Amino acid sequence: MSFRAEKKVNYYDCDGSNLLKISAAMRYMQQTSSEHLEALDMSPAKLYEGNMVFLLTKMTIKAHRMPESTEPIIVGTQAVEIKGVRFVREFTIDSPGGERLISALSQWVLADPKSHKILRPSSFPYELPLGGSILSGGVADQQIPKEAGDTKRLRDQILVRYSHLDLNRHVNNCVYADFVCDSLPYEQLIARGIDTLAIHFQNEAKWGEVLSITTSVLSDREYHLSARHGDGAACFGAHILLGELKH
Repeated sequence: MSFRAEKKVNYYDCDGSNLLKISAAMRYMQQTSSEHLEALDMSPAKLYEGNMVFLLTKMTIKAHRMPESTEPIIVGTQAVEIKGVRFVREFTIDSPGGERLISALSQWVLADPKSHKILRPSSFPYELPLGGSILSGGVADQQIPKEAGDTKRLRDQILVRYSHLDLNRHVNNCVYADFVCDSLPYEQLIARGIDTLAIHFQNEAKWGEVLSITTSVLSDREYHLSARHGDGAACFGAHILLGELKH
């Protein structure tokens, strides 16, 4: 069963080019997935009361055309399959006229919010209806390549603050997309925009932690990013492809 929600791009969700930020697009999709679960009588609040939460582990986003501020959009989502412990969910963002703006493929796991133990899908007490793909080949699951050894590297550190956290008291998945964009060369990002972002969430980051960010410059369009905790454990990784130069 697919689910669609009409929304409008907020001014404050756009960047200096008046285009929707990739992190805001993720927020719209995350909110729509919650609305979908609520419509199925399994809202995130209800799941939390039952000691269950869905945690995003991986997402690949393809931007066909980023919408502008105040532009009406329709966010669609569909749970398509269960692979091992992962729930696969697709997202689309379209114009009211049917133009495909953004395609996204995501993987989630069910977990105990207190112990953080991964739960098997068989322990999920509800029937999550699965349907066919809604992506029309717009995006495919993308593996995040290992960084090349001889590339230029940019290094940064990020202190995890209150504004980065969500109700699980760890950095919200959408905020990591801001971390990614903040680590890219500003001029290239503004001039080109994001074509594709693949991000893999490995270990949660909490308040007060300092993340060490390493960005490998593969070309003026392509970047690999890895983030680690103070103890060296991986936090998240990302692969970014920017668009062609705008004219």
